[in-house]
Amino acid sequence: MKRVTFYQQKEEEKVLQHNNTYTNVDMKSLGGSQSIGDFGNMLRQIFDPQTAAIFEWGRWSRLDSQLLMTFTYRVPLERSQYRLEVEKQSIRTAYRGSVLLDARTHAVLRISVEAENIPADFPLRSASDTVDYAVQTISGQPFLLPLRADVRMGDGDTITKNVKEFLNYSKYDASSTINFNDTDLPPLPPEKTEPKPDPAAPPAKKGGG
Repeated sequence: MKRVTFYQQKEEEKVLQHNNTYTNVDMKSLGGSQSIGDFGNMLRQIFDPQTAAIFEWGRWSRLDSQLLMTFTYRVPLERSQYRLEVEKQSIRTAYRGSVLLDARTHAVLRISVEAENIPADFPLRSASDTVDYAVQTISGQPFLLPLRADVRMGDGDTITKNVKEFLNYSKYDASSTINFNDTDLPPLPPEKTEPKPDPAAPPAKKGGG
């Protein structure tokens, strides 16, 4: 279990529990597939005007009966802020992915990121991250916030997977106190995170966007 905070465009994660034991260990020391920045920074960077991501129309689909619009995108190395770190080695790579939007409100409901052109001498051969979003209520107000992140990294022989679910949202100020509920929560149902092609969707759009 980790605590994620996002303040003044800065994202911070702190490990609170590991193997059901409270701990103060550094997150990087736990090993496995990890991602930093998928709570808020990833979405912001993709749509940052300086990134100038190249978007194209993809297809229509449905998620839990909701009609979605899918766009693919690509960011070249010279405009990328996507970084991979392994064993004290760090590189920046180009990346591509997709963005799923609510067809009615145009709210972002899913983004995916996949590293491209990883150097042959780097320990990782593949890296991807998919983040699902949903409306969460904080202090009586609705906010579109991350719901689940699926991180996968491969070295050519094996692929490691790390799934994060974002729960117990709260807004904190100077007078706030923090309490953690140790009760295990059930995993999210597949219909909340697995979009399906929509055979009755409007005709596909043509050309880039």
